[in-house]
Amino acid sequence: PALDALIDQLDDRDEQVWFQSVTAIAKIGPAAEQAIQPLCETFTDRSVQKRYRAAWAVGRIGSAAIPVLRDCLTDSSTAQRAGAIEALGWMSDHAGTAVQLLAPMLKEERAEIRRMAVSSLGRLGASSHAALEPALSDKDSQVRFNALRIFAKSDTLPDNVANATKTLAQDTDPAVRAAALIALGRGLDDQSQLLE
Repeated sequence: PALDALIDQLDDRDEQVWFQSVTAIAKIGPAAEQAIQPLCETFTDRSVQKRYRAAWAVGRIGSAAIPVLRDCLTDSSTAQRAGAIEALGWMSDHAGTAVQLLAPMLKEERAEIRRMAVSSLGRLGASSHAALEPALSDKDSQVRFNALRIFAKSDTLPDNVANATKTLAQDTDPAVRAAALIALGRGLDDQSQLLE
């Protein structure tokens, strides 16, 4: 009964009512499965905050949302795909499945989709690092930069990532070069490798 009332409030025009309803649904978590579809419909809303908050709530609902999100990832609407990518990034309890669904998004034609995929993969933690490696050679400098910022949070860079990062220290984009140097400074076990 309470969940039904909260879902009904997702149609409310008052943003505060909407935000409070979404927050309450997210707190309910997996038991709020019937809210998945109405929340996913918000992925196409004009409000960036509503789209973000809806994706967060869907992510908090968890694994029951995965089939719906899988469908959203193949939707012709960029907004639907973006919402699904965002939601999957909030599914750290189901990181393995989320990574499997997000990794192919790094091959999307639209740079904004690839950027979002990198950010969402980064929120999933170290389990996503292998999937993130291709982003280091992306043609979009913002994708490369975002991936480097995630790897910079690692205590240790695997050799293949370290080698790619050394190459990116010579990138044409100064922000990418700076992010590569930060990642190398933090992630190399042997600091003498910085001299190579």
